[in-house]
Amino acid sequence: DGNVWITDSVRNNFRTLARLDPLNGQVTGYKLAEADGRRAQGSHGITKDLNGILWFNSSGSLARLDPATESFELYTPPRPLNVGGSLQVDGKGKVWVGNRHGALQFDPDTKEFNYFQNKTIGDGQTYGTAADRLGNGWWAQFNMDIVGHANGTTGEVSEVHMRPPGALDRETLLTPDDLDFFHRIGAMRFSGSVFNPGGQAPRRMFADPQGDSMWVANWGGQNLAEINIETLEPTYYQLPIEAHPYATAVDRNHMVWTNL
Repeated sequence: DGNVWITDSVRNNFRTLARLDPLNGQVTGYKLAEADGRRAQGSHGITKDLNGILWFNSSGSLARLDPATESFELYTPPRPLNVGGSLQVDGKGKVWVGNRHGALQFDPDTKEFNYFQNKTIGDGQTYGTAADRLGNGWWAQFNMDIVGHANGTTGEVSEVHMRPPGALDRETLLTPDDLDFFHRIGAMRFSGSVFNPGGQAPRRMFADPQGDSMWVANWGGQNLAEINIETLEPTYYQLPIEAHPYATAVDRNHMVWTNL
């Protein structure tokens, strides 16, 4: 309908989401109240389905807002599973969202979650999540330089390792003590901005809803990775400037956008 929807991750008493009407600049807040009725639940990632329904994550659950009725619904996966990170709706109408050690698929018809766990067990930092037109899910293992892939039909989990041609050969150049250190800290350590040599640190990603490509923002590697959704083969595109891509989005002309 031409409106802009905004999440609000800062705790407050007034709004969970905001709608901006670009024609007149009016901003309207929508509040999903916490149990005490006073505070608004926070929100972080957001997406919409083909029917214009908005889906977002809130306090470890998956939330739904129908803009027509302005009514919320909340769906909580079985604990200890939690909903987090970014979201995307696949070509079959299912919602995919991140979980600490993998991804979750939610079926709006049955109201059920399916859990897909990392094939390689890591430190539990799923960052971005995406879903393609074939009904498959994708998620970034930020600290492990791995993009997870779940076949939405068979349930099989596979992975794509982020290793651009010409990336630093850690095994050849580093001592065993170096390798052990970087293995323990992951792709990077925020506190000191320590990068694993050659680390790609995949963050947020997006699958072309009408195409065959899933696009990954490799923050540490300063490149975009294009993964073919049928062959799982990656192709890498280095940024023309020295900068770190954080997220990707694909427009209706299949053009890819990233923020730095």
